[in-house]
Amino acid sequence: MGVRVLLALLVLGLSPSLAAPAIPDDLSNDPLDRGALIALPGIYQVEARFTVGGLSTRLNGEQQLDTGGPVTVVGSAFGVATGGWILTADHLVNGTSATLAVAALSRDVGAQARLGTDDPEEWVEQTGARAVDVRALDIRLRHVESGPGAPPLAAALQRSEPEADMALLRTDRTDAPVLELDDSQSVGTPVATIGFGGGGEGGVAGPAIRQGALANTGTIAGRGSRVFTQVTSPVRSGDSGGPAIDAEGNVRGMVITRARVGGNLVPGPQIRRFVGTERIEVASGTQESYREGLDHFWALDFEASSLAMERALEAYPEHPLAEAFVRRAAELSGASVSIGGPDIARSFLRALALVSAVISLGLAALLVRHDTRQRHPRRLPTTTIDQD
Repeated sequence: MGVRVLLALLVLGLSPSLAAPAIPDDLSNDPLDRGALIALPGIYQVEARFTVGGLSTRLNGEQQLDTGGPVTVVGSAFGVATGGWILTADHLVNGTSATLAVAALSRDVGAQARLGTDDPEEWVEQTGARAVDVRALDIRLRHVESGPGAPPLAAALQRSEPEADMALLRTDRTDAPVLELDDSQSVGTPVATIGFGGGGEGGVAGPAIRQGALANTGTIAGRGSRVFTQVTSPVRSGDSGGPAIDAEGNVRGMVITRARVGGNLVPGPQIRRFVGTERIEVASGTQESYREGLDHFWALDFEASSLAMERALEAYPEHPLAEAFVRRAAELSGASVSIGGPDIARSFLRALALVSAVISLGLAALLVRHDTRQRHPRRLPTTTIDQD
């Protein structure tokens, strides 16, 4: 039976895959997938480096840590205004004591063993641990598509507002893509958070895109009278500083904390006031050309898409996605595309895959059944034969 079963499995293995495509798919019709593709060129991973001497806790006193290297706090950021202005969360780049305590303990496995914990975040929360002997080193940014070997961008802290948990950085990439703000905070608006919480392992090539919706607006304990907006996206540590974007790729808020369900955002109107209305404008020649290229790409006009993406590259040669879309358009322009558009083509392929899988399963079942019959012949019913 072994050969026949292997043959059956081989038939199954050759059938078209039914696995879901990677998200976001460049031809997806999901509005938030498209919004994420619009916003991605303006997204960064932020790394703030510090030296930390130890921890001070309510229960254990001062705990010494391994000081063999810098403690790095990792989060997210996005371009918010022309001239190289980047927005992120204050607790990342100014190193609030609890944030640094978690980061310092996370890198010191020996201290975790000594203190009897494998969950630094929970331990810091329970013990009230605070970092001591802290010194800030530098702030570095990596673009959304940078590989692990790509040099980081240096960034300087320009202004911060701890109560609202916002910090404004600046780089020398003056023509880098900028995301637009939308002040509306309507409950139920679909949004996607984009950040490096659990994404991009081994580098920063893959930020996590988590879909959800805007929820209630209100205050947060310990943050005064500031008003924040909840989001239902499953926010994770490392998403802080990343945007919550709508279907147009516009920013509705910035992630600052996780919540019992989802997370909390600094809403768009507060971001606008903090940055300054005179600075809020889309980078000329960069994001506009990229968005135009996406519109043509989704309309399956790959030649026009390539031309627009090339203009985006002329304005900003370091653009993280435009060159990839030029290659993708060239790839698709030589492919056969259904005149009905991507939905019909994709539906047909999925239907074909499903039929192939069903046929394959049927063949596999027949082969196994046939082999079983050969090994265990079915007995015929006993009959009486009249003899003359």
